[in-house]
Amino acid sequence: HESVHLTTFPTVHDAYCDLTLEGQMEKAQKISSLVHALRKKHKVRVRQPLQKILLPMTNPAEKEQIQAVEKLILTEVNIKEIVYVEDTQAIVHKRARPNFQVAGKKYGPKIKALDQALTEMRQEDIQQLEKKGFCNLSIAGDTLQVPREDILLITTDLPGWAVASEGGMTVALDLEVSPQLQAEGWVREAINKLQHVRKEQGLAVEDKIQLTLSTDSVNLQKALQQHEAHLIEEVQAITLTWKDELKGDLQGTIEIDEQRLLVQLTVHISTK
Repeated sequence: HESVHLTTFPTVHDAYCDLTLEGQMEKAQKISSLVHALRKKHKVRVRQPLQKILLPMTNPAEKEQIQAVEKLILTEVNIKEIVYVEDTQAIVHKRARPNFQVAGKKYGPKIKALDQALTEMRQEDIQQLEKKGFCNLSIAGDTLQVPREDILLITTDLPGWAVASEGGMTVALDLEVSPQLQAEGWVREAINKLQHVRKEQGLAVEDKIQLTLSTDSVNLQKALQQHEAHLIEEVQAITLTWKDELKGDLQGTIEIDEQRLLVQLTVHISTK
């Protein structure tokens, strides 16, 4: 009898794992796409770290899928953390107004009172309206049942947040850039542009350099010095020297948020 190795056949478990991984990656791609779109819309470059995104999540299984690829998402969109919330009330503010095209003739002289009553609706009341498809309002001394089609819901983002939705997924991006996050963003930008300077000088990836920098921006210098060890490692520098003024030929002039960084570099020659 020929021996049969069961491992050569896909099992139900393998198929389940494949489907699970596919679902996780689909969620990661959708969230990343929404965050990138929000960054682009609000002109926040990807190299600028941001603190957090909020995800409304009521389905435990869906939340588990996202948590499985959370680190991948955070790395892709350059965000520090994902905060899960139970509903969109935490990130979206809704206002109710009459749908005048439909309700104008229907409510006649009461339309102004209807408008006032809808304006005073709380977020909880609007959420119930969306669930039930109607609301009961006291208008000009009468209690009226107002159907959803008579009402327009106007959505506005919370101050400091940007919100996007697609295919049942909603993401809110915290747009606040703290001094610490700004410093990290400047360091990332400096590393990227210093790598370009290295490339323009024809240096190989493994070539070590001696780096000298100068800037008239106190804030930029402070930010780069706070993360100096990381900067040195990324640009393959053996030494980093700061000078008030650079004399002689410059290998590059870098612009970071309208701040100039002057660059001199030489290839480090080992004495060993």
